[in-house]
Amino acid sequence: MITFITNILEICLLIFTFLSGIFEKVIKISFWLVSLKLNQPTISIVGEIFVKFFAWAIPFYIVGQMFKSLGWFNYYGMKLAYAFISIILAFLLSYVIMLLEKYILYIAIAVVSVFALFIILLMILKFSNKKKKEEYGG
Repeated sequence: MITFITNILEICLLIFTFLSGIFEKVIKISFWLVSLKLNQPTISIVGEIFVKFFAWAIPFYIVGQMFKSLGWFNYYGMKLAYAFISIILAFLLSYVIMLLEKYILYIAIAVVSVFALFIILLMILKFSNKKKKEEYGG
């Protein structure tokens, strides 16, 4: 008798979800994800390989650590969490790689400038320290 009532409730719930349009939204999101291109056409091949590798490796670690810390092992939950994290991480990495490739010259100039200033500062400090030792007879 209880199984009969639960079956009727399940059918009512299924009818409600069909009539409410929830499946339509799920299908639209699924088509959007399938047709979506994660990488912009401006990203180089090396950038695409970098994005695909790290969008595969990092979510495995994050999901593993997350479920390990919770003490759970749920295959379907882990699969869903991996898919969600990998999609978001792929978007983020694609954007970061696109910005890096777009502004690589400016980034390189800034890094070299900071490094050169650091070397000059070290040379000045070494020279002033050597001069102080000579003044004081050390």
